[in-house]
Amino acid sequence: MRSPYSLLARRNTAGKLVYYVRFWLEGEGRYAAAKSSGQSSKAGARAWADEYLRAGNIVTQARVTFDAFAAEFFADESDYVRHQRLRGKDISTAHLRNEQAKLTNYAIPFFRGALLKNIDTPTMDRFRDMLVERGLSASSIRQTQVAVTDPAIKQ
Repeated sequence: MRSPYSLLARRNTAGKLVYYVRFWLEGEGRYAAAKSSGQSSKAGARAWADEYLRAGNIVTQARVTFDAFAAEFFADESDYVRHQRLRGKDISTAHLRNEQAKLTNYAIPFFRGALLKNIDTPTMDRFRDMLVERGLSASSIRQTQVAVTDPAIKQ
């Protein structure tokens, strides 16, 4: 029988060993993106993963909408931000606010109800066209697309 998760040891930029967990997505036949356990020991990471499973926290693309997933993606205490900081990246509050505003003002209304697994290249092209029609500058469009692809590919 397949284990419900696999562990990966990684070093952050400060050299600290942190274990990441990849949960098996039975209905999708693949592992989810690696998620930091915040643990520096294999035993601690296993305990964290077991508790995460018991709590029913596994989220799959098969049933998650973009707007539900992206609503708090850039929140100061979100998994994404926590993982970036564990990797030694310094992310300012202003940057997080700006990125979340791009999602809230443009992406969430556009992708409302769309399943993550259904966001493909043609959908992103239509999103970009909408941004052009709204008169955003090329750099704003590029930055907004990056803000959208972070949450779309992280799960």
